Amino acid sequence: MGTLSYERAHDPEHQTEQLFYERYAWCLNPLQPLDRLFVQLGDELEWYPALESEWQRQEARINLYLLTCAIHCTVSDYLAPRLPSFSKLASRWPRARLALSAAGKAALGANHLRSALFDGAVLSWHREWEGCVNLACGILLNELGAQSPQTAQLAAMSRELEGRDLPRTLRSAPMQLVSGFRAQDLTHHDAIALADAFDLSHSTHDGSLAIVGARTAGAYFAPLMHARLQQRGWNSSWIAVRPKTGLGHWEKKNLLAMTSQAAQVLIVDDHPDTGETIRLMIDLLEGCGVSREKITVVVPSHEAQSDSGALTGGYTDVKLVTISPQDSHKHKILASEKMRRLIEQLISSVRPGAVVIDDEDTNAINRQLEAHLYDDFQVHIKRVFALKMPWPDKKIHRVLAKSVGWGWLGYHAYLAGNRLHEFVPKVYGLRDGMLFSEWIEAQPYQAHSQGEIAERVATYTAARVKRLSLADDPAATQWSPSVGGSYTLAKVLRGVYPPYLRWLKMRALWKTLQAYTTTRPAFIDGNLAQNEWLADGKNLLKIDYEHHGFGNPAPNVVDAAYDLALAALKLNLSPDVQRSMLEKYNGLTDDQGAGERLVLHALSCGHLAAEWARFHALRARTVQASKQLEAEHIHACNFLTYTLAAFCAEQFAEGTAEALNTEWSKNLFFLDLDGVFDRSSFYFPHTTVSGMAALATLRRHGYSVVLNTGRPVAHVRRYCSSYGLAGGIAEYGCVFVDRIAGREKLLIDAESREQLTGLRTRLMDQNGVFIDPTYEVAIRGYGLQSGQAVGLPETFVREALREFPRLTFISSPVDTYIVPVGAGKGSSTRKVMDKMMAVRETSAAIGDTDNDLPMLGCVAKAYVPANANKEMRHEALRLGHSLMRAPFQRGLLQAVQDLTGDRQGLQTISPESEHRDQIQKQHILMTMLEIGDRTAVQHLISALRRNRL
Repeated sequence: MGTLSYERAHDPEHQTEQLFYERYAWCLNPLQPLDRLFVQLGDELEWYPALESEWQRQEARINLYLLTCAIHCTVSDYLAPRLPSFSKLASRWPRARLALSAAGKAALGANHLRSALFDGAVLSWHREWEGCVNLACGILLNELGAQSPQTAQLAAMSRELEGRDLPRTLRSAPMQLVSGFRAQDLTHHDAIALADAFDLSHSTHDGSLAIVGARTAGAYFAPLMHARLQQRGWNSSWIAVRPKTGLGHWEKKNLLAMTSQAAQVLIVDDHPDTGETIRLMIDLLEGCGVSREKITVVVPSHEAQSDSGALTGGYTDVKLVTISPQDSHKHKILASEKMRRLIEQLISSVRPGAVVIDDEDTNAINRQLEAHLYDDFQVHIKRVFALKMPWPDKKIHRVLAKSVGWGWLGYHAYLAGNRLHEFVPKVYGLRDGMLFSEWIEAQPYQAHSQGEIAERVATYTAARVKRLSLADDPAATQWSPSVGGSYTLAKVLRGVYPPYLRWLKMRALWKTLQAYTTTRPAFIDGNLAQNEWLADGKNLLKIDYEHHGFGNPAPNVVDAAYDLALAALKLNLSPDVQRSMLEKYNGLTDDQGAGERLVLHALSCGHLAAEWARFHALRARTVQASKQLEAEHIHACNFLTYTLAAFCAEQFAEGTAEALNTEWSKNLFFLDLDGVFDRSSFYFPHTTVSGMAALATLRRHGYSVVLNTGRPVAHVRRYCSSYGLAGGIAEYGCVFVDRIAGREKLLIDAESREQLTGLRTRLMDQNGVFIDPTYEVAIRGYGLQSGQAVGLPETFVREALREFPRLTFISSPVDTYIVPVGAGKGSSTRKVMDKMMAVRETSAAIGDTDNDLPMLGCVAKAYVPANANKEMRHEALRLGHSLMRAPFQRGLLQAVQDLTGDRQGLQTISPESEHRDQIQKQHILMTMLEIGDRTAVQHLISALRRNRL
């Protein structure tokens, strides 16, 4: 496909458009605090009279509506309870359900009392601002001009209310993004269409309506639908609540007053996904005395909605009013003649004569794009248009129209496309929430090396830092851990604490993580997957560059180091390439501390990617899609494991002066991974400071450490490389990795390998059976149940093995391993000891499960940590193995100290150390890994210091 060989720099229409959108540069940070929302609203009212183009005046009316609603919603959230979800806590700990229910009621009662005593002035202000929202809805609905009395009234009222005294924490509070107008494709026209659909479903307008919106989207939909239904002759009132946090004092009072007088109650929201919000709204209304027969759910449908029952929260006895996806505003305008004329205008403004034509190849592209709408609620509407040019080449050129938001919530796309012009397809314009840009035919970028791709990513990321910079980090000044990527990271890091401490320590984690905020905040990309890079014959171009940084489920991060970490994950970059990418980026930006922050963002983006893939794997429409998504989940989990292993290895290298082993010792130490060296405190396997101290001690005393694990050989390679271990046995005795010699050896026979290959192929086609693609020889299979991995049914496995007599299986609650008969940790340990001519009397091993017993029997000194189950401990005692008093990594360190008599360990600083000045210089991950080694008593003591880690 040809590239349009012209520039629009001197096109007056383009210059006017660019000037219009550049006035909204602030929208690159959509989490605007309340103070700035007032400023933006004032500017909008000031500019409105000077706008000459009708499309610009329409954008101004939309923005007045969006800004007034955003202010109202932000103040509503301030007045609402700021409490944990006690119902969610009760679902996790059913035995404490009654206690948690009582605690929730007490906390809500205390919040009601506080609100009644101290929030009176804010509540009064909030009620007055509702008048501004109603005025803005009327201006939008009736397309009123800048000279209308309503516009003048809105300007006067908003200025007066802005000048009132409001709490400082409220003025700095960020708005919540409304997903329907940002991450999805809804418009205010769809809210009007929903109101019209409800009106058409009733022949008379008997009784009053109570319109209850589910914040955040409901805070925008409810007032506009109220205005529309008032136009249609209904008597209605509206309110917006956030059902997941419960009703505030004023909300409950207002809701009771509204619903007690209403003949019908309407629940309004954007696209329901699981239906949980709608269910909570219905339950909440029932708690206020509203019967279900009075309730009508008014929500739009979506292509990705596979469960129609979710639209009504799973209830079948409430009424439903909806509009189909094809009846949504953006779907209709894309199919309209107006859209064709608009595209011809945008192109022909500098090249007259371009004409939109019907083209079968283009139609095929559009069918593929439309099919993707069924994948997810966050997939934006896209349509490609073919244009025939009048000049001599007569080639067909294509333009992509893509939904990017509504009003100012979509302007970031135009700004990013213009400012990053050499990195993205050419941008032609933005109208009606649709970005028009050059369509790039997909060309394989695999022709580029990893180094070239990483260099392009670094250059592109640096350009975003320079050209899409933000005034500040929207999360940096917040008092509560609820906004931004630090919240996600804090939820990961808190896993080192016992369950009863995790919520308690969130504030301390949040505050500590603020030290790792970037000094160069920018509008990041947030989506660097392989299929987002296309080659145009000259360069790699980034597509889908505009909407993954903010919103749900975006990370809400403004640190470019997040994009670098995401590139490492999505492009599967090697450690060396990752380092060169970081060096290139640092050279272009001089971003101090990017490396320290990158490892944290790697944990955050890896965790989000794993969660996203598992969530969608459970809801995929095809078996193939489900298996692909589950493979992405495993890839993300592997990335997390490798990333933290690399970090720990760097700390390990700094904490020990001993040289890396370059030859095998006769004294071997066989080390199990899971439950001994690694523990999943961060929800994926990793070691702690005690684990690193154990390795340092073994190295000092000349032991060659040999991993012996059921983990895939890829993990063993990475651990051996990162920690400098001599070697390792992987996949339950199937493969031996000799790092020192640089070789690998299969420990099973060829016939067993052939049967494993045949069975793997057969199992991969089984519905409901997931095969871990990381395993190269053995097979790890599992199913999914309630979002968690479970082992395969024993009867199913035995039936599958009937034709493969050389294979057997090892079961666990979370997975099933299929290995050759005779393989295992015992036989592989003997083979390695024979190969290395190890001395049994001076060799040792440690393991925590029954599968480790054969390995423990091969050495003179065998250890079992305290976390082993009761049966394992009894058997270990019977066999004369040593039981450690401490569990996990502390048990490993105790075993190594017993073996060597060396109690020096790794010379690191403990969190309980008196050298507090040195602790401040320590990376937070090292601090958390030290906390992971705390005893139960130490954790209890730390509960008394909730503001400290």
